[in-house]
Amino acid sequence: CPQTAPQKARAVTRRLAEAVASLSPEDTGGRVVRISGGLSALTPECLTLDDLIRSADAALYRAKQKGRGRVVLAWDKD
Repeated sequence: CPQTAPQKARAVTRRLAEAVASLSPEDTGGRVVRISGGLSALTPECLTLDDLIRSADAALYRAKQKGRGRVVLAWDKD
């Protein structure tokens, strides 16, 4: 989400997760589908594409550890 504030990106990702969670089993071939999101941003500590991917990946794993279907910003410490 270029040129998007972190909280706005989180809100967009949460809406996407909610839309996926609301799909009926008929829509998903009988499966329960949930998504989690890990968001990062270019910062003085995260300048390269590799840094950005590592940061977002770490946030994604934290989201999954919290119970899946969640969105975590890389700089959130909770």
